[in-house]
Amino acid sequence: MKIFVHQMKPAFPCTVLNYVIQRSARRRLDHIQRLEEFLEICSEHRGVDLPIAPPETHPELSKRARADIEAHERAARKRLLHDFPLLPDEGLQGETFGFFDRPYGGLPKNVPFLRQETTFAVVFFVFTRFRIAKAGLQAVAA
Repeated sequence: MKIFVHQMKPAFPCTVLNYVIQRSARRRLDHIQRLEEFLEICSEHRGVDLPIAPPETHPELSKRARADIEAHERAARKRLLHDFPLLPDEGLQGETFGFFDRPYGGLPKNVPFLRQETTFAVVFFVFTRFRIAKAGLQAVAA
């Protein structure tokens, strides 16, 4: 998984790295020490436009494929709630699942993500070991 911090809001006056470390407080220490290795900082002021696929370009999915993706979405939310809980004064303003419509930052197209907008930041949790396809969610080798 990669974490893209797209925007920090004025309500959180610390650095992006400090924010992610605080959110990952339940993780093991070695994970936190390696966090800087996979943290990507995509600040709004740098003009980064993440390649989010618009809904009209999403593939038509069978009921089975849609159910499979929805099950993975529920599991991802549960995992993130455990691994990256919101901070005590942070509020969730919205969550959206989607995928990239073109390669970005060394990742291929069709990589799924969960976009979380909170009172402190806009964060993309990118699930690098999966791809969205007509057949549904497909795991790829690490």
